[in-house]
Amino acid sequence: MYGTNQFENETAKQMIITRLPYLTRLNRVLISRNERRGAEIDYLQRYAQDYFDKKLDFIHEHRQYQQLIIKHAERFSPNQNQVNTFL
Repeated sequence: MYGTNQFENETAKQMIITRLPYLTRLNRVLISRNERRGAEIDYLQRYAQDYFDKKLDFIHEHRQYQQLIIKHAERFSPNQNQVNTFL
């Protein structure tokens, strides 16, 4: 079906644009701000439920995690997933 392939190609294009934030051209065509914004919003909408489902599962399994982050905020480095002992 032509329509299905066109939809799949457009979805793949949006995924590439979203996953590569510094990509400025795709197939030699400039990626406009509006196209990037649309791709990013579609990505957010597509995966929002999955994100929130997994987040809720994590919170349910690790009930103290959020309180510990608040308690140790000045020493916790979420980017490195380790405690910052240099502060």
